[in-house]
Amino acid sequence: MKKVQRILALAGVVLILLMYVMTMVFALRKDPAARGLFFGSLAMTVFVPIFLYAMQLAARMVRPGKSPVIDAVIFDLGRVLVDFPWHDHAESLGLSPEGLAFVENRIYESEYWHCLDRGTMTQEEVIRAFAEEAPELTDDIRRYIETIYHCLVPYSYTESWLAALQARGYRTYVLTNWPVGAAEEMRERGTLSFEKYVDGAVWSCEEHLLKPDPAIFQLLLSRYGLTASRCVFIDDREENVEAARAEGFAAFRFENYPDAVRRLASLGVKV
Repeated sequence: MKKVQRILALAGVVLILLMYVMTMVFALRKDPAARGLFFGSLAMTVFVPIFLYAMQLAARMVRPGKSPVIDAVIFDLGRVLVDFPWHDHAESLGLSPEGLAFVENRIYESEYWHCLDRGTMTQEEVIRAFAEEAPELTDDIRRYIETIYHCLVPYSYTESWLAALQARGYRTYVLTNWPVGAAEEMRERGTLSFEKYVDGAVWSCEEHLLKPDPAIFQLLLSRYGLTASRCVFIDDREENVEAARAEGFAAFRFENYPDAVRRLASLGVKV
């Protein structure tokens, strides 16, 4: 769009200059057409800027420009850009009823899993720690944790959403609580193909920090030279949204894609 504007402006300037040069030539030759050219030049001086401005307004109506307020959009990963149907996966493995109940009630809110996200325990250490709690469920626990990343898939809108934001001039980032080894396995499986539309990422397991710790938000800002007030953060957990707001971000909880698009539009971020 800016390139087109520059070309049109240059063409307008050249046209006006040409009209004035022709006027001077005809005037020096005392040609009767000089008077008409002079008034034509004056008209072009007024008409060309008005025409260019009208073209610019029309272009903005067809394709809205970048928000003057927001520079960057920061995303959580799980249940925002990537689906995580862990319960369906557990059922597909044919776990025992006791094993399924253990997965549902014990794993994800445990300190062991938080340590996996923080990068202070390996996957094998977490499996052994859970197995010590329920030795009779060791096989179920191991089978589930070793295959859990297989069920992670990007949503149908993920790649096109990120691509559209970048096309509008926004920077896009990922800020996520993510287990050790998960990103590497997802890349191998092609699950993170949308990374080509991401300008940077902060993975909790690499930084040994977890949302909603304010330090992980400040790390993102300092690493990528961002200003919190010019960023919008999207997460599926309210405590993380509140933490981002406390650090100065515009932020909202992700409910679904259409709602998120509307919420972004209310901040001037239109795709």
